[in-house]
Amino acid sequence: MRDPAGEGGGSTNRAVDLHANPGRARFSLALLSQDGKINGSMVGRVAVHFRFDFEKTLQAAAELLRREPHRQMSRIRLLKLLYIADREALKETGRPITCDAVVAMEHGPVLSPLYDIIKGESVDSPRFDEYVGQQDHQLFLSKDPGKGRLSRYDVRKLRDVSERYRERGEWEIVDETHEFAEWKKNDPGKSSATLRSSSLRSTSRPIPLEDILSAVGHSSERIQAIIRDAASIRKIRGVFHEACLLDAVPVLELSQ
Repeated sequence: MRDPAGEGGGSTNRAVDLHANPGRARFSLALLSQDGKINGSMVGRVAVHFRFDFEKTLQAAAELLRREPHRQMSRIRLLKLLYIADREALKETGRPITCDAVVAMEHGPVLSPLYDIIKGESVDSPRFDEYVGQQDHQLFLSKDPGKGRLSRYDVRKLRDVSERYRERGEWEIVDETHEFAEWKKNDPGKSSATLRSSSLRSTSRPIPLEDILSAVGHSSERIQAIIRDAASIRKIRGVFHEACLLDAVPVLELSQ
């Protein structure tokens, strides 16, 4: 599992006990080694999210960039548009496009692994830089990564978001994201220290998947079904791509 800074996970997987309440309550976590043996268990509050897909996120970013004049935009605009596209996809399909973990920051929700990639603080940063250049906080598409990992729905949604927000300034978009219920619920203020990522530590707080699903109108029963279905994909190797499998990371200190 990738942590919010976009770094590799290690040899332990965390499996969510889906019999628990899917809200931001107490989840049981089984710590599994690669051979599937249970090493131990913890109980506590966790942020549930889909597993980050670098290739798909890169292609989604490129789809937005290629539709802009000179194929470039500011980093904050790209991060906001990708989040809005993910949010709308969750509302319409129960699945995001990028599968990126989300954190609340001063200027709204942020896709945290992508943010660290853009800043050069992730192992995926060199690969991203092969396709997307940067200058003075502007991102530009220097090499096309294609769109083979994007579904037709993904491409339509990204193009729709690009078109709808074309005349909106980036700070107008930031203001809009401040009205999202999931950000208001997890607003970190300007001095929060709840996120362990060194790059986001002082101003960030994780936004659990359940908070986003609730904010876009899904019922508690539907939220539970989305989480259960996503987790069950783990058992069907080779049929579904693993990138959007469900993962869980601790939000608060867990008890052994």
